[in-house]
Amino acid sequence: MAVGRLHKVDEQTAQVRYMAVSDQWQGHGLGALVLQQLEQVALELGVQRIILNARDTAAGFYQKAGYSYLEPANALFGIAHHRYGKTLTFAAHVDVLKQWSAQLQQTFWQTIPLSAYMQLKVQKLGRQQLVCAAPLAPNINLHQTMFAGSIYTLGTLTGWGMVWSLLKDQQLDGDIVLADAHIRYLKPVTGQAEGRCWRHQHQPDFSALTQQRKARLDIKVDIFCDDTQVAVFEGRFAVLPTKRQH
Repeated sequence: MAVGRLHKVDEQTAQVRYMAVSDQWQGHGLGALVLQQLEQVALELGVQRIILNARDTAAGFYQKAGYSYLEPANALFGIAHHRYGKTLTFAAHVDVLKQWSAQLQQTFWQTIPLSAYMQLKVQKLGRQQLVCAAPLAPNINLHQTMFAGSIYTLGTLTGWGMVWSLLKDQQLDGDIVLADAHIRYLKPVTGQAEGRCWRHQHQPDFSALTQQRKARLDIKVDIFCDDTQVAVFEGRFAVLPTKRQH
């Protein structure tokens, strides 16, 4: 019904090849499932970047999956192709990411007092993922489960932290604000909650910042309790150019 292959080009790069979905099964999301699994394999291999060559008719599919146009590619079977790429990990070294993790924690607790009351902590900022956590006790409600507002705040701050990290990774700066958001509560939270945000699911375009204009970025945060997904937070963040000092 659907097929795809992943070829490792070098230690940092892999290429998706021979992606195809049978005519009668197109439009059912199978191509997206295959591509997601190939990306997961690439992450497990320690690959930082995926490239692929796509015909014009498939451009929209790959762009929707977060792939950016790079350059024309060699024609295949007489059909014009174009090269697309996607970054899977932060470029910064692991030691630098550890420093950022401590800095992000300090930023939360010093500038957003609610995060300190919630005892929200940056659990992990690695090459592939940002994880923030909040314990149940300071966020409990009358039902002895986590307060919905705390879950929402956990999603917001994890998403904010991902935007902050993406800016740091590109050596940029800006004022990050939440412009719009939606959360789906799937199950009650009966213990520590974790907001998990994957780097490879977000391909930022901060080009507007270099022109002193506002940049926008959609962020998805999956919230877990004991490795069971309990909520999904989706937020649109705006990054405003930092005002220049005169």
